[in-house]
Amino acid sequence: MKRVLSLVSLVLSSVALAGSGQMSTPVRLTVQPVCEVQSVTPERVTLHCTRNYVPSVPHDLPQLLGKLPLAELRLTNSAPAPSGGTLNTYAVQPLGAAGELVFY
Repeated sequence: MKRVLSLVSLVLSSVALAGSGQMSTPVRLTVQPVCEVQSVTPERVTLHCTRNYVPSVPHDLPQLLGKLPLAELRLTNSAPAPSGGTLNTYAVQPLGAAGELVFY
């Protein structure tokens, strides 16, 4: 988000320096949803994500590689975060806890 704000401020300052002349700068912004780990306990993982973003499989997010327990995570709660964004809480299910064993 800081990068986007820096880019917007750079464009706006360039327009202000142009004075009375007209300048047109096309700007295209793409926002990627992201998550960061807020807390991890043996029973629960809480992620602070972009607003309204609820990943069904948090292990697939590249920014969380190596930061999550090696267990199945099941979404138990999703609520707006006081600081903005969405807090997603997942229950930690140890591998094999569902009573299933798969042998290859």
